Amino acid sequence: MPDFLKAILPFIVKNVISITVGIGIFLLAYSFFGQLEIFREPWVSYVVLGFCVLLSVSASLIVKSILIFMVKIFKGILSMRQREQQRENEVRYQNRLWEEAVVSRVRALPTPIQFNFKTAGCNSFVVIGHDLIIIELCELGAVQVVSRTEAGLRIVVTDKGLATVKKYSSFIF
Repeated sequence: MPDFLKAILPFIVKNVISITVGIGIFLLAYSFFGQLEIFREPWVSYVVLGFCVLLSVSASLIVKSILIFMVKIFKGILSMRQREQQRENEVRYQNRLWEEAVVSRVRALPTPIQFNFKTAGCNSFVVIGHDLIIIELCELGAVQVVSRTEAGLRIVVTDKGLATVKKYSSFIF
């Protein structure tokens, strides 16, 4: 097989549909314009055939590149959406862990103090003893220590802590 055919054969195999469409375009053009005087010369027919095939191949390559570009954009949007969904899941998981930690610490307190947590609102109340649990709740951000009195710690339940205690009130007591 000559070197020229070895070089062009992969191109023909790769673009067989485009070449076939180009030949079809040429046949349509020849059927409409074949009676013109310019088509009497054989080399004009070959030039028009080559032009039709090249036009079809280039259109095919342009469409192919546009489709590949659209697929890349779609994949990018899809991966961005998946990353956002993953972040939302992680945030929900962290919030649930935080809520479980707060509820478990509140459940470790005696029942009267648990009741104070449920009904506190923005009012402060005094907790006698249980300093370690209150400090843990303070580190979690569920309560704020207002002051230390002779009777114990005066604390205020934060909005987020109060919402968590109310949400899981059936598990407390």
